[in-house]
Amino acid sequence: MSRELWVPWEWVRSDYGAPLEVHPYALTIKAHRGVHSQAELSTDSHYSGRCRHHDAVDSADDALPCILQGDGLFRLYDGNHRAAYRFATGKSSLKVSVEDVSPSWVADLDQPLGALYGDESLYQAIEHPWFDSWKQRRAPDRLKAVKAWCADSLNAGFLCPGPYAHALDLGSCTGAVSRLLSRFGFWATGIDSDARVVRIADRLGSVFPAAPVHYMVADIREVMKRSPKAAPPYDWHWQHWQYEVVVALSLLHHWFEQSLDDSVALLRLLGERTKSLIVDVPSVEEDWIHSAVCLADVEPAWRAALSHMDCDVLGIHDGRRMLAFRRNVR
Repeated sequence: MSRELWVPWEWVRSDYGAPLEVHPYALTIKAHRGVHSQAELSTDSHYSGRCRHHDAVDSADDALPCILQGDGLFRLYDGNHRAAYRFATGKSSLKVSVEDVSPSWVADLDQPLGALYGDESLYQAIEHPWFDSWKQRRAPDRLKAVKAWCADSLNAGFLCPGPYAHALDLGSCTGAVSRLLSRFGFWATGIDSDARVVRIADRLGSVFPAAPVHYMVADIREVMKRSPKAAPPYDWHWQHWQYEVVVALSLLHHWFEQSLDDSVALLRLLGERTKSLIVDVPSVEEDWIHSAVCLADVEPAWRAALSHMDCDVLGIHDGRRMLAFRRNVR
């Protein structure tokens, strides 16, 4: 059964596997439209043939048939000239009809994700066109908030990416935040206790090769309790802190529920080892809070644990406040 969707050009390949930007027809159209007058174009047989035909009849709403490959790219098997024409004339994306899907894509991503979250449902975003229409349990605004704060911090010179600038994504799930940190230039490590989501995140590494991430299946609390030399990364160079940034989303409510004292100790440890820490905390009483732990106890506890760091409020998402803590390094 075919499926239609809009795909940005970076994910589209011609029938011989090349990006549309190097398709001869696209290059011809761009060259002619850029350097020739309308009178010269009317005498050019190549342009006046196929290209002028597309000027008259092409519709960007006409879905072109393609195959979704195992590497996540959409490979056309018909309509290459129409696709090249749309690219060359400034369309931002291409409407495709996915007629066939690679078995490895189904076995490695669709089926495991379906088993975890239900059909066409995700816990967190996967930044690929195939998943744009899938339901998300966690608001995509959380990822946007992390991205905006990191971008602002980089522009201000507070965060410093580089080969020894390490970032940690605690509770990494399928790796959306980990890949984001990698794209900013950090050496990113994602840790999750669920081996199933780590396998999916690893598989997505072949779909997003420009954002390499090291993933671990481990109990986050046990990893962070290790001495610095026994915690990832294992070949680091640091003086005052081990990580440029640590992100821990959808975690604190689990920690607080199990032990308030242990959670405060863990937060204090994170605050000692990182230059900046992004977390979410409850803004109202939640279902997970039982009689032994209430919001009135939780709030002063985490504030005391991170009292040595400045705090930025990133908004309220999924009923929780997102906060970014940062050291005063001036």
